[in-house]
Amino acid sequence: MKIENKVLNSNNDEINPDGLDLMQKFEQIKSEVNYLDEMQTFVKLEKKKYFWSCDCPFNCGKKGSFTTVPEKGRYYCYSCTRSGDLITFVAQMKNINYLDAAEYLIKKYNLSIEL
Repeated sequence: MKIENKVLNSNNDEINPDGLDLMQKFEQIKSEVNYLDEMQTFVKLEKKKYFWSCDCPFNCGKKGSFTTVPEKGRYYCYSCTRSGDLITFVAQMKNINYLDAAEYLIKKYNLSIEL
């Protein structure tokens, strides 16, 4: 007799076979991709004391207003106020939606994650 482990939601519907919800998969992508390396494929970051900085990549015109702390996995532009995580950054830089950016990272880094 074979017993299958299924993850069910409150309606007893199977969530997905690997047991991870979409948010967990996004977190897994971010943990497996080198944040700083991926950011630097789009912008030239300069190391400051506690953070990295560059001119805003979103064309807001302010020099040095874009900052990121890789250990926190977040970025922020003090001029145009755009902020987010790595997947959001890729989405904004490539002008695609969040899900497409996640799939782009999965393919680029050959991650074994299915969305």
